[in-house]
Amino acid sequence: MRNTTDFFREPAHFDYIKKNIESIIEKIPRIKQKGEIRVWSAPCSSGEEPITVSVVLKECLPGGITAKILATDISEKVVTKAAKGIYTETECRGLPKQYMTAYFQKQPDGFYRVNDDIKKCVTYRVFNLMEDFMFQKGFDIVFCRNLMMYFDFDIQQKLINKFYDVIIPNGLFFIGHAENILDKKHKFKYIQTGVYKK
Repeated sequence: MRNTTDFFREPAHFDYIKKNIESIIEKIPRIKQKGEIRVWSAPCSSGEEPITVSVVLKECLPGGITAKILATDISEKVVTKAAKGIYTETECRGLPKQYMTAYFQKQPDGFYRVNDDIKKCVTYRVFNLMEDFMFQKGFDIVFCRNLMMYFDFDIQQKLINKFYDVIIPNGLFFIGHAENILDKKHKFKYIQTGVYKK
């Protein structure tokens, strides 16, 4: 399966987070209590999605709250690339100029390197979503975009409910704009295209 990803892909999702961050924090008391918001990007591919999430949260989170982002993918190759945080100019085409200037450094070889303050928010791991989700803590936000469409109905059904179980009450679940879980059995509440709430 080809790894298709871009910075700020399906930007309405990131706009939703920016516009609703105060409400998200208010409805999930643990965020303020622990001073952190926990996000899972699965699959993370070559890192554009979790880096985008890190940038967005850097821009909109109030002081005293940090982002902790888990980025996982089944491919060790793409996880290794993602962890380096180095991208070509072509790979950066989706980035608004102000973000390129603020959060990336152009290297002598012409590549762009993600700044440490953005990169340090993300932890990369190789992980197969078919395995059990054995996390000690839940997540406030989970991204699983444009993956489930490649699986059959039964696997999609199982995945949706596995994600539900690891999301904190009032937490958010983002799927791709072309995906639909309304025909599956789950307890998520539909918010808008590709956005669901526990």
